Amino acid sequence: FLGRSTYSYLMDFRMNRAKEILVNQPWLEIQQISFMAGFNDTSHFIAEFKKNTGHTPLEFRRQYR
Repeated sequence: FLGRSTYSYLMDFRMNRAKEILVNQPWLEIQQISFMAGFNDTSHFIAEFKKNTGHTPLEFRRQYR
């Protein structure tokens, strides 16, 4: 009923949450943000973030400073 896989929906939800945290709470470390977005492994979070946005979390954060 979502029109896509559950994994795809969940990954988009997590990425949107991570982007929100990166912009609104710049004092948090990437590891903290990855856990807050639902990832158990920070390196997996960074890889998925880059695949989703084309930027690493730090690069994304710098765009909004």
